[in-house]
Amino acid sequence: MTGKKQSGQKYAHIFDFINRYWKENFAPPSIRDIKDSCKVSSTSVVNYILDTHAKSYGVIFKHNGKSRSITPLWVIDALSEKRINVD
Repeated sequence: MTGKKQSGQKYAHIFDFINRYWKENFAPPSIRDIKDSCKVSSTSVVNYILDTHAKSYGVIFKHNGKSRSITPLWVIDALSEKRINVD
């Protein structure tokens, strides 16, 4: 298996975990949660995969430098639809 294909499969597994975690906890997982649950070798690899694929696919928002900021765009969309106008 090539490195690029393996990285894509790891990303799919990580993204599935992030979605499940959000649905169960309505909060983002930590990088360490992702590392441990998805059996990734290090938090640096998790960050690399998220930074590389998140930008390519545009399906999650990750604020660099902030812990627990990994948010699928479906969550952001759902929250923005629930905003209340106070005008």
